[in-house]
Amino acid sequence: MFLMVDEDHNGTVDNDEYNNLIRNFDSAPIKGLQPMNQQTFINRLIETQDHVKVLSWWKSQSNFSHSLNTTVQMLLLVHTPVTRLVFQYFNCNLIHEKYFLKADYSIECWSATGVWNVFLLYVLVIGFLFTVGFPLGMALYIRHHRKELYTPKIQSRIGFLYSNFTKNAEFWEVHEIIRKTLLTGVIIYLQARPTMQASVAIMVCSLACCTLNYFEPHKNRVIFWLAQLSFIITNLKFLSAVILVVAKDSVERENIGTLLISLDILFFVGSVIGTIMAIYILWHKIKEINRETAGMRGPSKNVPIIPGNNEKVRKEDQSIGTLQELRKQYGASSEEYKAALSKIDMGSKK
Repeated sequence: MFLMVDEDHNGTVDNDEYNNLIRNFDSAPIKGLQPMNQQTFINRLIETQDHVKVLSWWKSQSNFSHSLNTTVQMLLLVHTPVTRLVFQYFNCNLIHEKYFLKADYSIECWSATGVWNVFLLYVLVIGFLFTVGFPLGMALYIRHHRKELYTPKIQSRIGFLYSNFTKNAEFWEVHEIIRKTLLTGVIIYLQARPTMQASVAIMVCSLACCTLNYFEPHKNRVIFWLAQLSFIITNLKFLSAVILVVAKDSVERENIGTLLISLDILFFVGSVIGTIMAIYILWHKIKEINRETAGMRGPSKNVPIIPGNNEKVRKEDQSIGTLQELRKQYGASSEEYKAALSKIDMGSKK
């Protein structure tokens, strides 16, 4: 709950963030509240709020979020293959003044009595409601609540959509849906012109690489570089396809085929290395959490701000600002952020 309430991710809950939370418990706003760390926040919540209301709100929000999370993740998983099938349904080839489905030439398209027309309404409904409606609905919802995305109410509902992304990149799931739709669905209508098809795919991949490096959406740098590798390799494969189309020498075609296989192997090896690194980072983070939990088992103390310690308070504010910038730029799991956090912790213990 502390991580959810801490909207700016600076490690403390300020007056406005705390008031945004207690509004859900029908409590009056509080003025002049000093920033609280996690333990102080927990103690204050226990001492001042109705336990039944807090637990009831948290349980209802958690159940709703888990159910919505599972549903949306399943829809994201099947969106690309379903979208491709929807586009394939309208990909017909003209043969002797009749159109036949390229995926199955036994089915005649646009026939008044054929099988194709029987499923046409069903495919149109899936196309509009799921292929277009699902990402459009996500984009509009995020756009509508763009100023409330880090409030407890909205974050507890749809926070899973953007919790792994940096600020100003909460839309990245929608970006990925559009990219996959263009590469797996739209370009199939250019199969008769393979050079044009590969060229359009290259433009899509190049634009995706630009947006990836501009927004740097992933908090985890390992995932960011894995996505970078994936985008670049996909771009190179389509570029190789253009060369393969114009290549006339059989030896040259074999060399291009070897290059394509090498790119697949490179991505596979990169994925394995990225998975191992992600597991190591997760294991290291769990160890850090266990150490912090063990250190917090003792009695906590609320240290008041003493007048005259302006220099100390100013340094703490600067440290918090530095942490915010490092977290936004490199992510919470980066070595840069951890090193700065350890340095601040060591300075506070002196």
